Amino acid sequence: MLSICSGVGQTNLRMPQGCFGQVYEGKQLSVGEQGFLVRWEYSYSSWTLFTCEIEMLLHVVSTA
Repeated sequence: MLSICSGVGQTNLRMPQGCFGQVYEGKQLSVGEQGFLVRWEYSYSSWTLFTCEIEMLLHVVSTA
């Protein structure tokens, strides 16, 4: 299970095991380093993602 946004607040967005992803080659970051992008096929609530982002923002602001 991949945790997208978890550990800081009450809201968790988790990708269940068995979701399919496709790997794309990205641009070269520096000599000898290659970047990659993984695009996952997964449905989620945009409100849950929004709540995760707000909780993370509040955490960063409160600890800065």
